[in-house]
Amino acid sequence: MLKPISKPYKNVETYPKDVAKLSSEELEKFKYKDWYVRYRYYDEDTCQWVLKIHKKSMNSSGLSIAERVAQLKAAKKAAEFSLEKLGWNPLKGTYSKAIVV
Repeated sequence: MLKPISKPYKNVETYPKDVAKLSSEELEKFKYKDWYVRYRYYDEDTCQWVLKIHKKSMNSSGLSIAERVAQLKAAKKAAEFSLEKLGWNPLKGTYSKAIVV
């Protein structure tokens, strides 16, 4: 029997992982790699978890390491907010909750 799904997403993570805990020397190792936010989203049509990766602006050329860290943290917060508070479905590009302005 399948477990009921409490929320349609899981494992919101960044690459590099735990970027706030890394030293400058450790971050230098990731300087020439793509940074991203990743998570899995449940596809009700196929009944499978789909990996979604967002590389957004944290990989723009000319950014310092500190700027990339800030961009990565902001992208993770934005993804978590959209998924949790707005009910965003990244597979369909829809929102399940109303936005009150």
